[in-house]
Amino acid sequence: MAQNIGENPAIQDYGRPGMPRITIYVWGNAQTGVWTVEEGASMLEVVSATARVGLDERNPERRQIHTLRLFRDGDRSGDPAFEARLEDVFSRSVTLPELRERDVLVIESRTRRRLSWRDISQVTGTIASVVSIFILLDRLDSN
Repeated sequence: MAQNIGENPAIQDYGRPGMPRITIYVWGNAQTGVWTVEEGASMLEVVSATARVGLDERNPERRQIHTLRLFRDGDRSGDPAFEARLEDVFSRSVTLPELRERDVLVIESRTRRRLSWRDISQVTGTIASVVSIFILLDRLDSN
């Protein structure tokens, strides 16, 4: 269960009482901050406890892409040690690395607008208008 540690309320705690802990950092679309988690806790458990994304949210006009990145040793520069879409993490279609002391978990959410028939009809209408103007100007020039 996630809870605040008494000595420092800025540090969140996850795991069973009395078990050894490691310190990790969580950023992005989650309960951000410093977390002490039970040593050996799976990344899936920690992401489940900290993430603020709804994977079941459906919007026909927008598509959300949630990405999980893992950086080692508190260093976010360079390439991540692990990267996967959250859908793949929760469906267990990827092998998750073990969490280590000073790992940085970043949960990033991006929203993309889906191409709809309305968008296609607007582009088609604009192209038809431009072509009509060129045809009209060509006819006026030839007279």
